[in-house]
Amino acid sequence: MIVGICAYNRPDHLAAVLHGLHEQAARLNALYIYCDGPKAGDETLCEQVREIANSVDWTDCIVTEYDRNRGLKRSVIGTMDHMLIDMAYKDAVLLEDDCAPGPHFLHYMKACLDKYRNHDTVLGISGYTVPIPADVRKEYPWSNYFVKRVGSWGWATWSDRWELLERDLDKAVQQIGVPAVATVGRDMVGYTARATTGLDVWTPNWQMTALRQDAFYSYPVVSHVANIGFDGSGTCKVNSSRYESPIAKRWPVKRLAPGVVCHPETSDAFRRYYPL
Repeated sequence: MIVGICAYNRPDHLAAVLHGLHEQAARLNALYIYCDGPKAGDETLCEQVREIANSVDWTDCIVTEYDRNRGLKRSVIGTMDHMLIDMAYKDAVLLEDDCAPGPHFLHYMKACLDKYRNHDTVLGISGYTVPIPADVRKEYPWSNYFVKRVGSWGWATWSDRWELLERDLDKAVQQIGVPAVATVGRDMVGYTARATTGLDVWTPNWQMTALRQDAFYSYPVVSHVANIGFDGSGTCKVNSSRYESPIAKRWPVKRLAPGVVCHPETSDAFRRYYPL
């Protein structure tokens, strides 16, 4: 599998992400680490991140170090552009430096990438899920569920889907319309509006792609990624336990769904975190 990591100024977080991948190194074909350039005052931390990235010796690892700070949006989109367009890989996984993979993350992602490669209505695969209640999981027959909201905490897609990325956000919002944005969560409306006025985020572009294509995202019923960035250390300085989710301890949990299926109970559990 091809995996890219976007890293900036959190050496301990990057070390945790790499530790999780090291445990699954046999499933890796290549690892790309993209180290963003420092903002004023972050030089020491960024240098520590680069030292950790360059110390990886347990897999084929290619490290790119940027002199200037590119920010989140350019980093993530640039990473996927490099892997899926420049390097011409057919699919790729992306982790930010605060998304620590669970023990079956790569196994799960590869299974989903292979399963839904020819399902055009599946835009991408999320390794993270909000907590799905045990009683809902018990009655649900599959290991994954589908919603139209994209996920960015340990995710993957295919090159043909990435080619569809809406790069002009202003134009996409005008054409698709705000009411359509609200169908994936009312928080996305304000989030997208702030992105059009300078907020350094990339997910609204990917969300517009899903809406235009009438496409779905696959989520696991039990998470394969822990977002360890809600500790006040990130750019947004958010400290919260809201999105903590149990990590899958075994594989397989159940079989993957044969295609896009809609299940009211899992959708309702998801919407408690992203209400309409």
